[in-house]
Amino acid sequence: MLAPRWDYFWWIRPKRVAYPGRMPNRSGLIHVNPCRYYLVGGPDYDMSIDGSNGLVAAIGENGVKVMCGTDMGPVRVLLRALTGVAKTEPDWDTVAEVDIVASENWIRVMSSELEMRPDLGNLACSGPGRYRVRVHARGRDDASRRGFVEEPVEEHLLEAWPVDSATPAALMTDLDDVGVRFAAS
Repeated sequence: MLAPRWDYFWWIRPKRVAYPGRMPNRSGLIHVNPCRYYLVGGPDYDMSIDGSNGLVAAIGENGVKVMCGTDMGPVRVLLRALTGVAKTEPDWDTVAEVDIVASENWIRVMSSELEMRPDLGNLACSGPGRYRVRVHARGRDDASRRGFVEEPVEEHLLEAWPVDSATPAALMTDLDDVGVRFAAS
């Protein structure tokens, strides 16, 4: 008896899907406590680094700290892994950019409790290398006034694309009230 050939089972082979310009969007909730979560792309990050531009801060070559208005509770995040520069998205209170290096084959969200969240997706769509991350935030001031929240009040959009050279972190918009307080501290 002959062994079955793989091409007879073409219908069960995984299909390659082309994503023109970006990978599929992933969204979910990340629990913050207190007021932050992280993006990590390898082992070289230092969470003890303080300071930010009011929204983001590089915490080593493989880490980014994202500052939230939510003191304790869930924040809704949407991730987009792009192959080229992101277009400016309207209707966000604060937007900033920062570099991160994926020394591994991934850039993932990590909660302030150090829980990696692979279910939220991978921002390193081109494998290891340097990426620019654009973080959009809205609802931080409202979340800050409420303190502890059980339902998300704040939303973030995280977009990343590969780049060739390092660029300093930059604000793309004015800061909201929460950002002004974080930048001053």
